[in-house]
Amino acid sequence: MVDRNTHMGHLKGCLEAWLSAFFEVDRVRMRFRPSYFPFTEPSAEVDINCAWRDGALVVGEGDDWLEVLGCGMVNPRVLSACGLDPDEFQALPSGRGSTAWPC
Repeated sequence: MVDRNTHMGHLKGCLEAWLSAFFEVDRVRMRFRPSYFPFTEPSAEVDINCAWRDGALVVGEGDDWLEVLGCGMVNPRVLSACGLDPDEFQALPSGRGSTAWPC
């Protein structure tokens, strides 16, 4: 998604909705840790809350954390290479891997 008004909060909301649906829980707590990926800026690793119960991993409950993905906003240099002004536009990655970008 390329837009003049998108921001990291939109990415967080998309990830929260997707992770809740994927793990079939009403809500999943997330934490974002700064990271580095060459095609995103800012970049983060995402952890979700979990617990171990009777030898099974339970997502969406507890105080333990499970790293599930890396994410970030499209790097301004990528936008420039696509002919877009990074001072005017921001973008969310497509989610299909680090080589699949919205341009």
